[in-house]
Amino acid sequence: MRPKPTSTRSDRWPPYHELGADVVLTNPPSDMSDAPGPGRRTGDRPYGPPPQGNDDFAWVQYVLGALVPGGRAVMVMPVKAGNSVNIAEREIRRSLVRRGAVECVITLPSHLFSATPVPVSPWVPRRAEHPVREDILFVDAQELG
Repeated sequence: MRPKPTSTRSDRWPPYHELGADVVLTNPPSDMSDAPGPGRRTGDRPYGPPPQGNDDFAWVQYVLGALVPGGRAVMVMPVKAGNSVNIAEREIRRSLVRRGAVECVITLPSHLFSATPVPVSPWVPRRAEHPVREDILFVDAQELG
């Protein structure tokens, strides 16, 4: 019997008691908004509150919170998450980098997914308890594939 898939709607966050992963591979729903008002999930956001209307960085922080010390993740993110001019998103990115939570960002060609032409960028975050990294690997693979 196949396990029931987890909901992809961002207002249906998995409960915290299921956390504690060594590795997380995820393609969270991009540009989705959590439930407004009192229904908005208020979890631990150590890198800053995500802007209302876009939970891309809420998912990054959720995944980082799901990792055990030494754990790693790969997250499929929209390319615009790495360069948006939204102040809250910029501050979260700055905090992720300064605190050593980003190991690698890869830019891939557009049209990799049949359902969308949106270009994606896998991010490789890690738990920030480790000594802060002085470098981040950036891979430009836009011309491949």
